[in-house]
Amino acid sequence: MECNKDVLNVLMLNMSTFPQSKEEHRYKFSEKEYEFECSAESQLVPVTKLLIAKLGKGQKSCLQKIVIMATEETLCVSKPEIWGDDVSPCSFYLSKVGDKAVSASELKQDWIGDKKETEISVNGRKIGVVLVKKQTPVSMAFYQNVIQTMKGNGNEQVNLYMDMQGGDRNAITQANAIVSLL
Repeated sequence: MECNKDVLNVLMLNMSTFPQSKEEHRYKFSEKEYEFECSAESQLVPVTKLLIAKLGKGQKSCLQKIVIMATEETLCVSKPEIWGDDVSPCSFYLSKVGDKAVSASELKQDWIGDKKETEISVNGRKIGVVLVKKQTPVSMAFYQNVIQTMKGNGNEQVNLYMDMQGGDRNAITQANAIVSLL
């Protein structure tokens, strides 16, 4: 089924660094007659999978874009003895959400300034992924990059979904600034 071209569904999230240990947790969501359940080692994965499942359930709607606000730390290999040799928090997340593994070295290639565009496939459906690198201090260019990415072509309605579990202390403030500027 093809996505509705009049609607752009975008998920924005702040990437977290890896926790100290690798533990799988069960997540369950129930709403009226809808139930969703999954296991994951990352708190960001279940929300994304739930959104993909709910938007794609019996309608022409789907998640078309994931905007990841990432730091250098979340793009680099971290704790290889626990998570793997070529695994960063961003590559781990994309590997768990998508149908195939994504390496940290793959994500480090082909950046244009502080932005990288790629895609993942989920059950045969392509989802655009935009990684936007946050610098310290956060610049106006960062906000402009994120906002431009979410605006689409201007002809469609944009539905913005936000998962604010990840990121640093300032992530919520940054997300509020982005929404205010939209």
